[in-house]
Amino acid sequence: MFSCKSKSTEKYSNWNDFNEVQMQSVNSITNHETPDISDMVLIKSDSFIMGNDFGYKNEAPAHKVILDAFYIDKMEVSNADFAKFIKATNYKTTAQKNYTIGEAFFEAGSFVFQEKENNWWHFVKNISWKNYSDGTLPVVHVSWYDATAYCQWKNKRLPTEAEWEHTAKQLYSNTIISQNRANTWQGNFPLRNDTSDGFYNAAPVNLFKSDTLDIYNLYGNVWEWCADNYTEDYYSTAPLKNPINTSNYYAEKTMRGGSFLCNDSYCSGYRPTARMFATPNSTFEHVGFRCACNAE
Repeated sequence: MFSCKSKSTEKYSNWNDFNEVQMQSVNSITNHETPDISDMVLIKSDSFIMGNDFGYKNEAPAHKVILDAFYIDKMEVSNADFAKFIKATNYKTTAQKNYTIGEAFFEAGSFVFQEKENNWWHFVKNISWKNYSDGTLPVVHVSWYDATAYCQWKNKRLPTEAEWEHTAKQLYSNTIISQNRANTWQGNFPLRNDTSDGFYNAAPVNLFKSDTLDIYNLYGNVWEWCADNYTEDYYSTAPLKNPINTSNYYAEKTMRGGSFLCNDSYCSGYRPTARMFATPNSTFEHVGFRCACNAE
């Protein structure tokens, strides 16, 4: 990600300054209209057991959570949806910027996967959401800042980890989540994807519908940004009602749901309790998002 500095480079002395400016840009996008819930699902107020004592360390301990009612998008935000946002706001995504933080230069571009034994990810200059012309596919190469900005434009927000997991645990009548329920890696990871599910990369946002709720692609397809900051041991101190991790404003952010790169032999990230995280400026070809909003 390092290269010669260009004249259009945004310069920041440290990560805190960078984050402050990004959030100012995000918060400048306002919308006071009533959120459109026509393509959302109502999840009623309820309690559930969040986490998993038998998964990875960051999934434990299993603990009770009480949630107020909320709405969550039926589908991941698509390229067509995101294009409307860009047209309305002239917003510039993280992957479209050159910026310097301290002595580190970050060039416009994003990370793309390649089938290799090691070093799967490689940085591609000047690639962003704009390189994908199919409006039915989920928007990717978007940072946590970009996802948050879009949600604010819709007068919505990103779902919390607790809301996402509570929704995920209601999706199937069969409690075993198998790979044929989602767009995941089929074959020998990371060397060969045999595409037996019909897709090598991301699938359209309106596929892989769940059994029990009118929701698509919550498992697999692309990882989905959540509102929470990430800390490995958050569950040990999380509040009982409506938890959201705000422990460190500058922290890495959480992602849920797995992607088309998830495979049983590697991460099984499409499990409802699986957690992933990245810095808020990170962008990849397998990360997108969906929106949520309070029921009231």
